[in-house]
Amino acid sequence: MKDTPVSRVVAPAISGYTLVFLTNLLENVPFVTNKIAADGGLHNLRKRSDLSDVITTVPVPVQYNFFQQDIDHQEKKITSLDSETSRGPFLSYHDYIKAYKDGKVTPSEMAERVLKALEDSKSMNFMRAFHEDSIREQAAASTERYKAGAPLSDLDGIFIPIKEESDIKGYESRSGTVGINVGVFSDEDSAIVQRLRDAGAIIVGHTVMNEIGWDTFTVNPNTGTPKNAYKLNCSCGGSSGGSGGAVATGIFPIAVGADGGGSIRIPASFCGLYGIKATHARISGFGAQPLAPTVGISGPIAATADDMALAYAIVAGKDNRDQATLMQPPVSLANYSNTKSLEGIKIGIFPEWNNMVNDPIINDRIEVFKKHFSSLGATFENIEIPELEDARNAHAITISTEISNYVKKHGSSARQKLLHSNRILASVADTLQPVDYVRAQQIRTRSMQHVMDLFKPKDGKGIDLILTPSTAITSPELSSSLLTYGMSNNPMTSDAMRYAFLANFIGIPAVQVPAGFDARGLPVGMQLMAEWWNEELLLRMAKVCEETPGVERKRPTEGWYGDMLN
Repeated sequence: MKDTPVSRVVAPAISGYTLVFLTNLLENVPFVTNKIAADGGLHNLRKRSDLSDVITTVPVPVQYNFFQQDIDHQEKKITSLDSETSRGPFLSYHDYIKAYKDGKVTPSEMAERVLKALEDSKSMNFMRAFHEDSIREQAAASTERYKAGAPLSDLDGIFIPIKEESDIKGYESRSGTVGINVGVFSDEDSAIVQRLRDAGAIIVGHTVMNEIGWDTFTVNPNTGTPKNAYKLNCSCGGSSGGSGGAVATGIFPIAVGADGGGSIRIPASFCGLYGIKATHARISGFGAQPLAPTVGISGPIAATADDMALAYAIVAGKDNRDQATLMQPPVSLANYSNTKSLEGIKIGIFPEWNNMVNDPIINDRIEVFKKHFSSLGATFENIEIPELEDARNAHAITISTEISNYVKKHGSSARQKLLHSNRILASVADTLQPVDYVRAQQIRTRSMQHVMDLFKPKDGKGIDLILTPSTAITSPELSSSLLTYGMSNNPMTSDAMRYAFLANFIGIPAVQVPAGFDARGLPVGMQLMAEWWNEELLLRMAKVCEETPGVERKRPTEGWYGDMLN
């Protein structure tokens, strides 16, 4: 096997007037566009005449499907956790609901503090739109429920901002653009927003995101680029950068993101937070903009393991408006608090892949977790995931085709209003042919089987988890020159996505946990992946990680606005 199971994309980083020139060139000279696409590996699979696998577009193996008659989410909803107060420097939902129940503050009073914090933090650029009257109205209703001793859940009165690709009633779902859904106000909530609202959460508004979710750093001159609270000239990650940035400031314990190629986990990693990408179709996609429907899913970014776990449990589950959700098993957190023993847990590590980090300190920080897991009885096994480079290319083809299709649906004028970096990506996607998408889905079938063989081998016990870094880099600095026209930096994007794409492509769940800091004081992240539908184990492991001795967590100093209960 070669030493580098996943190639690093080689291409120049482009910004400023060079980016404008290249955009015009690629939109008008097809030969150049085709060469760039081919050099990036997007045409590699069309040559694979050896592929005879069936195509897979719903990445959940038949063996993992659970068809049941009961599709009433409300009958089995989880409204609280059997957990002690979360540890760490950030406020958790625990702190807010205790303050509400003790009468120290009401949700209405908290609404005024949140609105002031939003005004004070405006330069952080993490919010795209919010309606003050709506926030106050929701908070007043929550205040009355607490007065009556009848909160709807442990998220009642918790303020939660939402990534701009999920519909909120009365808002435009513009997906980070200035040309899509402008003036089109949603007449109902997306499923994820509705479930949070039904639990009493206060929906704050829309956060800033990478335009149409296409990249991982949320450099978005249309809306302002979110600033990382740990270092203001660094990226929050993306494409859910506004959601990650909002939680990192300390104003909110939870935000909603969406993840088609790491877009929950990368911001959570860059911002020192928790984030989960659930199994494909575990969380309803109803009311989410269909940017990349076979690889994308919404979910929480959170300050603590408990905030992530409870938010996940409330929004996950069957929804008869999204047929794909009907094949899942019940949502469970039954073993969430079992953090004192990992006996029987086998963790797989692909050394050649994990060693592809740009900074060795990332793996040094992860070693602390590995030692703690071993002390609790977990075992480790070296593994190999075959054809990982094919999977990376196939994921790139899939997500590019699906986002490009979303843009085309909105017409040529919407495309012309995209940032230059995304007009380049759209031009490159135009070179893809039907055979590329079909071959990519055949590779998806193979990749799912490769990973299923690790979890459920024909002989012996399989692994329970796959451990990797969350990203191959920590948050990069963003020079001011990037903030006018945007940027195209494919090598850096491939570094950010190196460990993220697989879970999206084959549909397995993955969690990001904070793992300390690099030499610049920027957060490091670790990722764990589990087999389909086993979010319960991932959330339990996140709690184990939160309790691991020797892992540093600290509040940001440059962009902290989170003294909400003082």
